[in-house]
Amino acid sequence: MKKAIAVIFLGFILLTNLCSQESKEHPLELSFHSVALSDCSDRNEYYQEYYKKTYSNLYGVINLTNTTDTTFTFWTMTCSWTDLIILKPDTFMLWVKECDSNYPKRITLEKEQSVSFNSVIEIPSSVAKDGKWYTALTDTIDDIVLVEAIQPIDSFKIGWILIEDNEFRPSEIFKKEGDFGREWQNLIESKKKNDVIWSNPINIWNNIYRWKINKAPNKPQ
Repeated sequence: MKKAIAVIFLGFILLTNLCSQESKEHPLELSFHSVALSDCSDRNEYYQEYYKKTYSNLYGVINLTNTTDTTFTFWTMTCSWTDLIILKPDTFMLWVKECDSNYPKRITLEKEQSVSFNSVIEIPSSVAKDGKWYTALTDTIDDIVLVEAIQPIDSFKIGWILIEDNEFRPSEIFKKEGDFGREWQNLIESKKKNDVIWSNPINIWNNIYRWKINKAPNKPQ
């Protein structure tokens, strides 16, 4: 009896920790605005090899907005900011381009100010087989790599791995090791599970033709 109570109590603690991680408040809010959806691009051989032409390109803008009452500073990269993005489901992929120049960038946002990242998200097709829906990663049903889903995948979430100002010192690392790349990647890996800003679920189809009236700029006093 005591063992059963201990197991239940431990399960409760684990569940509480998971919930607190999901509901953790962050100083930044992540949103995504879709622009267009198109068939797979013939220009990208990497994704053609991975998806076998069964994916679409979702063009859009990822926005990070400062929701605090003061300025907020965090780190990204001038080119490989894509390393800080996580997509759910993980069969979705963010289009990544080669970098001619890439170095750490410290971003400071004023209250309610935002920074935007133009992006292309690769969305695999969904196919039906035996009365169930699957994510398709190859051209034909017979050779397909199937990831089972309860229904067609019509939405996804975007996560941003937050690296705050005091967590990364590239100049100090460079002086010590001559390179900051390894330290940057280690930092990303250490924060993947408990320091991610998640968007709300994004419906692929309902966001394409949506319009909105943007907030008016602040008038001078």
